[in-house]
Amino acid sequence: MSGLDVKREREAASRSRRYTNAALTAIAALLAWQALGGVGAGELPVPTATAQAGEPRDEPTGLVSAADQRKIMITPLSKMNNRLDRIERTLGKGVNVKIVDMPKPAKKDGE
Repeated sequence: MSGLDVKREREAASRSRRYTNAALTAIAALLAWQALGGVGAGELPVPTATAQAGEPRDEPTGLVSAADQRKIMITPLSKMNNRLDRIERTLGKGVNVKIVDMPKPAKKDGE
């Protein structure tokens, strides 16, 4: 390798380090700006909750109490439980099965 080639390699490595240092500096500056709360324009507003003042309304809001919800859920579950009990009793006694149409057996290899 000649002296000129070594000089070019050093310059290329130096440019690469300068680019890396500049990129890392920019990233650090942006992170610091974000950590400080992004002072200045461009801030996004933070949503806040507000209470509504006034008299309570008598009209329905569509909300159901937890107790009512449980009652609504328990009724179909009780019906389903009763049906399962009847099925278990029927199967426990035994079930007669009558085959009406028997499919042809599958042919084995070589038949």
